[in-house]
Order: sequence, then structure tokens, then C-alpha cells
Amino acid sequence: MANFKLDTTTIAATRNFLMGNVSHARYKAGGTWRQAEIAARNILSDNRVSIGFILNKAAVGDDTVTNVEIYGTDGRRWGAQAVSIDMSGVALDIMYRVTFTVKQSA
Repeated sequence: MANFKLDTTTIAATRNFLMGNVSHARYKAGGTWRQAEIAARNILSDNRVSIGFILNKAAVGDDTVTNVEIYGTDGRRWGAQAVSIDMSGVALDIMYRVTFTVKQSA
């Protein structure tokens, strides 16, 4: 059985949907979850969707960021990632970026 093939316009529309419907991010440091506004939305040259948000140094202090999550405008979590970002040697906020790959499978 052959795979159904999506048109390139449909794949592009899916990328645009992701960009337009991401609401906010959350990150966990020191056992506390914090919400972050989306600071950047881009389609990269390799067609990945990039979503960026700020890890706030003043709020986190020297704790390690251990988890990040992205949410849609419907309030549902789109994805999560375990991370280990040591903020102790950082003087300023950090822009953290997640990427989504939208492509036709073989």
C-alpha cells in the first residue's frame, strides 16, 4: 500500500498553522514552572518552524532549567522536552529555541 502524498502547499500551510497558533511556553527551574511569552516565530531556510522564548535569569537565579513545554492557543500542550540548562554562570536572560520539522514521509 502506497503512502498518501500531501501537496507542498498543504505542508506549507501546516508550518504556517504552527507559527500562528503557538500561544506560550513554560519552563521548569528549581521545581517551579514559569510561563514565557513567545518572543520569536520563524520558518528557517531548511523549512523547520522555529519558536523562541526567554528563560528569565532574574526569575530563575542560579537554578538549572530542567524542562520546557510549548502550548497552542487552545491551551493544550503541543510538546515537551527534558533539558539541563545551568543558569549559574549566566548573567543575562537566554533565548531558548525549539524547532518543529514538517515534511512528507517516504
